Amino acid sequence: MIYFKDDYKTFNLYIIIGSIPAAVVGIFFEDFFEKMNSSLTVVGFFLIITGIILWLTNKITINKRKIKDMSVLDSIFIGLAQALAIFPGLSRSGSTIAAGLYKNLNRELATKFSFILSIPVIGGATLLKLKELTLNGTTDLNYFYLFLATISSMITGYLAINFFLKMIKEQKLHYFAYYCIPLGLILIFSL
Repeated sequence: MIYFKDDYKTFNLYIIIGSIPAAVVGIFFEDFFEKMNSSLTVVGFFLIITGIILWLTNKITINKRKIKDMSVLDSIFIGLAQALAIFPGLSRSGSTIAAGLYKNLNRELATKFSFILSIPVIGGATLLKLKELTLNGTTDLNYFYLFLATISSMITGYLAINFFLKMIKEQKLHYFAYYCIPLGLILIFSL
């Protein structure tokens, strides 16, 4: 995918705009969603929703739009999908890629936009957690291990992007539905 200078400016602007919904939800509703993480029923339900979303991506066939065809509304729509992914079990990358495909972005752009869109939100959430740990008197943080974890996450993220790009290009994203739906059912009925 080749971008020109103006495309980068536009792309970066859309990333900033798309990050706003998740930031708002995360800041104002963090406690509400943290309580949901302990419910296997809720996690199972949203894993099933993730599976359905991923399965439906296979039905989307027209994916021609490029970055120059994107609009502010597209970035807001994808950003809202990311904000909804704060529900435990709802895949952030699956939701945002599916939202991009639904807006008829080409598959590679939808995937790259999804992964780059995660950077401000994950980075911001990490900084807020570190601040919280510091304010709560947790001073025994091992910064070496924190650094190793960050590097490991970056490498894993890079590999995941390449894997997802391959799955998207081959239109196989829906294969993850065959994992998410049964796992969701197991979690719901294991109570």
